Amino acid sequence: MSLYDGVVFSAPPPEGVIPDANAPHNATALVVCIGVFLPLAIISTAIRIFTRVQVQGSVAIDDYMMLGALACSIALSASIIDMLRWGLGSHLWNVPLEDLYGMPHFLYMNLIAAIIFCAATGMAKTSILLFYRRIFPSKAFHYAVWGLVAFTVGYSAASVFVNIFSCNPVQATWEVEFATAVGICINRPVFYFAQAGFGILTDFATVIAPLPVMWRLQLGLKQKLGVAGILTTGGLLVFTDFLYIHASDTLPSFVSD
Repeated sequence: MSLYDGVVFSAPPPEGVIPDANAPHNATALVVCIGVFLPLAIISTAIRIFTRVQVQGSVAIDDYMMLGALACSIALSASIIDMLRWGLGSHLWNVPLEDLYGMPHFLYMNLIAAIIFCAATGMAKTSILLFYRRIFPSKAFHYAVWGLVAFTVGYSAASVFVNIFSCNPVQATWEVEFATAVGICINRPVFYFAQAGFGILTDFATVIAPLPVMWRLQLGLKQKLGVAGILTTGGLLVFTDFLYIHASDTLPSFVSD
């Protein structure tokens, strides 16, 4: 907690920052992002499944994995919209303590969102890797893909597990009074750094893995560059992971080991 100008705020601000209950928040930006990118994800996945069924007459496991990732993305968007009602988009040091009546629900939904996020990214990357295995015939490349799949699935499952059991007892994650009385939680910023680091590693691996095989295909230079450009658009995910690390580094932690 912090006291400024007669108002008790929920958390102390970073050094040099003055708490402001009327500070602008990012709720509008979050809604716009969901409103733009979620429909694009739904449309692109629908086109993919329609094409697979109509042209090839069947769907493969990578298609099911992408459908699972889409379902998780829809659930994640719903949880984010729900959290907007309870202060998502505002810095905690700008929220008056008296406004924290919904904090247990917010923290619970935040846990759910973190779990869904790990599952969604894991399934999306696994789907892409399995798609590579299906379109590139190289046996050596298949071994590399299965290794990346095993690493991605293991890292994603571990992230889900750590998110669920980050506090002992588990309820201490969202029950504030419970947490301060008997709860013991992990150092979340350290976990977030590790999670983002593994995310960057798997992003790079997923983007780079098919390039050597693709370059050996019997295509013209322009076609090769075009295919490489399409495959490497996933490199944008690396940028988001760097932003995630930056946010984890600049936000203070209020959880003790």
